[in-house]
Amino acid sequence: MKKKNKKASRIKSIIRYRKPRPDKPTPQQTAYVDPFYGTRKGIGTLPADLSFFQSLRLRLEGSNEVTRPYEQHAWVRGCVNTIANNISGVPFKLFTGETKNPSEVETGELYDLFQNPNPLMTKTQLWQATMIYLEIKGECIWLKDMPKGKEDNVAVVPLGIYPRDPVNFEPIVKNDVFVGWMYKDGKEETPLMLAQVIQFKYFNPYNYYRGLSPLSAAMMGVNQDWNAARYNLAFFENSADPGGIITYDPGANKEGLTDEQRTAIRENWENRHKGASRAKRIAILEGGLKYQQTEVSHVDMQFLDQRKWNREEIMMVYGVNKFAMTIYEDLNFATANAAAKQLWINTLIPKMNYLDDVLESKFFKYIDNGKVWSEFDTSDIKALQEDFNKKIETAHKMWQMGFPPNAINDRLELGMPKLTWGDTVFVSIAQVPAESLLGATPTSTEEESIKTKQNTAIDYDKFWVKYVAKILDPNEKKFQNRMKWYFYKLRTDQLARLADAEKTIKAAVAEKSIHKVEAFEVDSILFVEEEWDKKLKTATRPLYENIMIASGEELANELGGLFQFDLTDPAMLRFMNKRLSKIVGVNDTIRKQLRLTLMDGIVAKETIGELQNRVRTVFNFASNRSLTIARTETATASSGTRFLAMKQEGIEFHRWVTAGDEHVRTLHRNQGIVRVGQKFPNGLLAPSDPNGSPSLVINCRCIAVATQKKE
Repeated sequence: MKKKNKKASRIKSIIRYRKPRPDKPTPQQTAYVDPFYGTRKGIGTLPADLSFFQSLRLRLEGSNEVTRPYEQHAWVRGCVNTIANNISGVPFKLFTGETKNPSEVETGELYDLFQNPNPLMTKTQLWQATMIYLEIKGECIWLKDMPKGKEDNVAVVPLGIYPRDPVNFEPIVKNDVFVGWMYKDGKEETPLMLAQVIQFKYFNPYNYYRGLSPLSAAMMGVNQDWNAARYNLAFFENSADPGGIITYDPGANKEGLTDEQRTAIRENWENRHKGASRAKRIAILEGGLKYQQTEVSHVDMQFLDQRKWNREEIMMVYGVNKFAMTIYEDLNFATANAAAKQLWINTLIPKMNYLDDVLESKFFKYIDNGKVWSEFDTSDIKALQEDFNKKIETAHKMWQMGFPPNAINDRLELGMPKLTWGDTVFVSIAQVPAESLLGATPTSTEEESIKTKQNTAIDYDKFWVKYVAKILDPNEKKFQNRMKWYFYKLRTDQLARLADAEKTIKAAVAEKSIHKVEAFEVDSILFVEEEWDKKLKTATRPLYENIMIASGEELANELGGLFQFDLTDPAMLRFMNKRLSKIVGVNDTIRKQLRLTLMDGIVAKETIGELQNRVRTVFNFASNRSLTIARTETATASSGTRFLAMKQEGIEFHRWVTAGDEHVRTLHRNQGIVRVGQKFPNGLLAPSDPNGSPSLVINCRCIAVATQKKE
């Protein structure tokens, strides 16, 4: 008989619902089965009945502190619902392709996942639950229902997503390394791998692994308001006037009241005067009885002012204004519109950006090589839409200033389709194309060589700005992000290898003199260079391809489109392979640095935790260099592509162009014009020449432009 996989079955029970408690409902007492909390006693069959019962129970228990703020406190619930309902109502969309011209994803596993996250929730409820947990608890845990046997594979699309209460999750930390989560349900504990969990959290300066709720800063005000409400309830339940003491003056008799007499007097008083409906009744006291009020009045306590201040404090920590809470006492139409816009810009949009950021870094980037990303579509939110007529007026002014229609459309987000002629600049004289005023370009003939298309009179400053904005900047950013991701994966592998080798290191140190630890012994615990060289090439090849294609096509446009750039050309492929062989040099550099620092640590008899900190220091330095690597590699790939294409197409001369500012290196200034294939005065064949000195190549952003010998 096969044994059941207890861990797998336990995880399934976590995902679906928590196991009902053994107490069964009797005919007189119904029960409510909650998918998050199991079976709990209530007074009816509906969730509302349970809520009523719980609220009544909490009130009767007389707690002086709020333990369930979302259920117990109106202003907390209002603020949290304002955030959760608004964000969950914004369309959550998936995109692929280039950021400037993305394509919406409307089919596939990822699309289906976010349309139907789990059998218990709709797509709207997924975000509603996520935000409620975040605002109340400071964090939310998404439990991923992974396919069987692939629980540790972050590249696999989960079968479902289940938001869970973070209270039931504890981080598992081994040797200062965060390795997973422990799900605790009463006495039962289930370990979970990092790949099975996505954590959303507000940064907590007091606990690196847990989130900090906005509500924590306002809990004193919440408790004050809660107790004020309880006082009001007691006020109306006991009498319309505050409580007091009935005293007895025995006078000459000097005999006190018996227990029976005291009980009878108290019961008669309460029966006649207790409760709001019996307020202000006339009381008759005789036989030496006197009534003395003991509590201050509502006026003395300034209840209204205090409760308003508590309300303002709660709204402040949540970033919610009066308009959002339907409090219109200080608002008119103009201020209401401004308040609605302020709520979105200052509170809701930053929260949605945070959600996108977490999903990108913890989820999407691992699936299908990060080709898909998410975004909340705020285009239909009225509070964020400016008056369309004002946009049209602005667009007309920009057109008169010489901006092309497509650029205006993009800048003002008019939502109009792009025009084939929309990149043409018009001037004010009869509003005709600027090219016709500057002189038409001569028609090409069959005999015309591409050499005659070399740029002549050109504004090199504007040309450089356009080249950087179109080619260098976007590709640098992608390259930098890819390198940071790669360094993180490599660091994770190295830390794991070090943890696994703890016994080996201790044994090696014990067997011989500590000063005889050799490099080859340290090599056995370092990452496998050949394996990670392949991974780095795989990660960066698409980046090099995109840079080379964009650079080649841009050069073709500069030369009048008389040649078609081909990345499969043997010379281009050889150049790209050289760059791939060069980029893996970072692995060798990191490995050497790790070898030296770990040898020092082992000789010093440091703990595994201390050795892992040495590893982190090396990778922190590598990650900080990711921009330098990205900038240098992007410029080298782009400039090298242009140089090879110019040679193949017979361009005779090219001119060295710089940013023209104070940051330009001395040896990059005034390089002038040289024949393609000959070296510039600084000794380089072209900007970012891979054979040049590092001092001339690293971080270079210059460009060579095809031109004629005399300008």
